[in-house]
Amino acid sequence: MVRLGVTASFFPAHLFYWGDFHRDVTFGPERIRNMCPTRWAADRGIRFTIHNDAQVTPTRPLHLMWCAVNRTSHTGSVLGVEQALTAREALRAHTIDAAWQVFLDHERGSIEPGKRADFAVLSANPLDDPAGMHRISVEETIVKGTSVFAREKAAL
Repeated sequence: MVRLGVTASFFPAHLFYWGDFHRDVTFGPERIRNMCPTRWAADRGIRFTIHNDAQVTPTRPLHLMWCAVNRTSHTGSVLGVEQALTAREALRAHTIDAAWQVFLDHERGSIEPGKRADFAVLSANPLDDPAGMHRISVEETIVKGTSVFAREKAAL
């Protein structure tokens, strides 16, 4: 894949929503460990993204990254920890590498001069607590340099 410039997109939220079923019914406990083999891809230098399937699962970026890092099913079973990404790798797969995959990394995917100023202000740094990144809230959303959403602050 590296030699040919082939990229992949993985759906790690599948492990959260249907991982137990696949472990118990379709794949078995050994093969489920390698579903969404993001670690193999990362270790081999394959550039990839992670995604949700809209209409099938909620589109929640922080939860998606948490799934790629923690590989935990909705019942709490860890499914293939050896395929887990670091929080930084998951963040990259969902931002700059996603922009790169659709040939738009020259204008989006990272915060730097000359690019669209689209980003979210979070309640915490997802790199500081990979196990809890799915509980982080979006405090503000900036699109093209303009605030389009701001969480109401509680009155003191």
